Amino acid sequence: MTMTQPALPPQFNALLKGFIEKNGHNAPESLNASGIEIEVGGVTARIYPHLEDEGRFLIDIFAIVLDPDEEELKPGRWLALHEMNAATRFTTGWWIVVDGGELILTRTELLDQTNPENLESLLADGFERVETLRAGFTKLGDIEPSLEFPEIDLTEEDESPSVAGQIHIHDIA
Repeated sequence: MTMTQPALPPQFNALLKGFIEKNGHNAPESLNASGIEIEVGGVTARIYPHLEDEGRFLIDIFAIVLDPDEEELKPGRWLALHEMNAATRFTTGWWIVVDGGELILTRTELLDQTNPENLESLLADGFERVETLRAGFTKLGDIEPSLEFPEIDLTEEDESPSVAGQIHIHDIA
């Protein structure tokens, strides 16, 4: 007996196929129901359907793997991170979450308001924010716990990462 993967919702499947083809890859007729993973410059993003609402999908970009025994878990760093999250969640659409020992940048989008070009822009924005988050998270290490939000220069000299021409796409296993 052959087991088949459940299919993606048609609108989501069409969005992902359009995005894959726009970026110069051949897309299968039907993609894995778990969505796709994209790798750009060693950073992985996962695009997958919302479990409860077929009209929505999620983007997760994996920023930092956390080691519970390391200095990176200083209380001041977490308080500053929560303050950043609170300050930006409504203006950027991105949320910073910790899941399974990883710091992840995540957002939920409406399918009927997203096309392959929008998706590419969202991903480019997310990859850029992950680079800023990585730099900022490192700089947050010396901050002592406080109820005041610290001022941190997150300016980077390097160019922002671009999704175009650099993506590697994988089915989610």
